[in-house]
Amino acid sequence: MLIFTGYPGCACDIPSVNYQFSWKIKLWTHFYSYSPEIWSYLKGIYDEHDFIEKYVKLQHQLESAVWNSEAGVWRFKVRNLKTGTVSEDEAEFFINAGGVSVSTEITLADYLSKSLMSASKLIGA
Repeated sequence: MLIFTGYPGCACDIPSVNYQFSWKIKLWTHFYSYSPEIWSYLKGIYDEHDFIEKYVKLQHQLESAVWNSEAGVWRFKVRNLKTGTVSEDEAEFFINAGGVSVSTEITLADYLSKSLMSASKLIGA
């Protein structure tokens, strides 16, 4: 949501240090940093380590996730939506971060008119 909430004065509502990794300490300019500084910090980590390219698969669909208690791992079947092929993978951790769709069609005028975004539809006030 940080990228989409670029309205003037957008800032975090918790101390900035909560947005940092223990292995990448930053001296923040504000106790509650503004979104451009947080975005710059996260983008810098991405540029330095290329985590997305290494670990995130776009245009793929999770077919199944099964916990294997003997091996102590999650076993996955993942479908490549471009090719249709299904591959298998495993991991010690499984974080379901699918979330809900975010519409970028809400404008500053919508925000200022006290419209609210609720899951999949705009609710005008």
